[in-house]
Amino acid sequence: MKRKHVDKSVLIAARTLREVMYQPGKGTWISMTLKVTPKGDGWEADYNYTEEPVWELGDPVDDTYAQELYLYPRDEEHIPDWFKEKIKNSTWTPEDA
Repeated sequence: MKRKHVDKSVLIAARTLREVMYQPGKGTWISMTLKVTPKGDGWEADYNYTEEPVWELGDPVDDTYAQELYLYPRDEEHIPDWFKEKIKNSTWTPEDA
């Protein structure tokens, strides 16, 4: 499978989709894989809500995870252990926004 350049409009649509799919207390998906057929006549999306993603361009900084939790709050039982570890080292606070 070849990875193609992603147009900015697709990134904006994905950000909007994350917002729409947010469930209070449960959060939203952390990563998504979108597969489109070469002819563009079909697609498949997989949403990851709990597993630590493998980032192609390097891991986000710990503050990114704290910001994520601020924007898409999760109840304690819906925060994966690996996510809790990431936010332990964060120095970001909502006042920084």
